[in-house]
Amino acid sequence: MILRLLVLLSALMTLPVLAGPLSGDDSFGAGLLHPLFGIDHLLVALSVGMMCAMSTKRFIYLIPIGFLFFLSLGGIAGLLHMAFPMVSLVVAASVVAVGSLIALNRDFPVSFVMAFVGLLALFHGYENGSQLVNLDNVVLYSMGFVVGTILLLLLGVFIGRAIVHFDQHHRWLRYTGSAIAVFGSYLVVTVLVV
Repeated sequence: MILRLLVLLSALMTLPVLAGPLSGDDSFGAGLLHPLFGIDHLLVALSVGMMCAMSTKRFIYLIPIGFLFFLSLGGIAGLLHMAFPMVSLVVAASVVAVGSLIALNRDFPVSFVMAFVGLLALFHGYENGSQLVNLDNVVLYSMGFVVGTILLLLLGVFIGRAIVHFDQHHRWLRYTGSAIAVFGSYLVVTVLVV
C-alpha cells in the first residue's frame, strides 16, 4: 500500500502548478481548460465541492457561490497588481488545508467553511489574475476560467456524494482528504525550495 502511494506521489510530482494561461491564447476555451491543468486549483475546487457534499447544513450552496465570488474578487485584485503577501505559499498551503478538513470528516458550520473557502479563493484568484495582464481578451478568458471552476465544483460535489453514499463510515472520504493534504505538503515544500 505504501509503495503504491509513493509511486502515485512521484508521478504527481511531475505535474506543473500553473497559475497563468497555458499559452498566449486568450479564448473562452483556454480559460475553460485552464483549471484542469493547474493541479493546485484542480484539487482545491474539487475539495470545496466535496466539502459541500459532506455537509448536512442548510444553505450549503452558499459555499461554492462564495468560492466563485472571492475567486473573481481575487482575480480583479491580481489584475490591478494589489499587494498580497506570500501568494504562492498560501495557494499551496490551501491544498493542505482543504484536504485536512475533508480528512477530519466533520460537519463544520457553514459560516466557518464560507470564511475559510473565501480566503483561499481570494489567493487563488489573485495568483491567476496577476498573470492575465498581457491578454487581449481578459474578460472572455476569465469567463471560461469561472465556468471551468464551476464544473470542477460540481464534479467535487458528485464525487463527495458518491463516496458518502457508498461508504457509510466515510473511510474513503478521509483517505481522499489525507491524500490531498499530503500532495499539498509536497506543493508547499516545492514553493519553499524554489
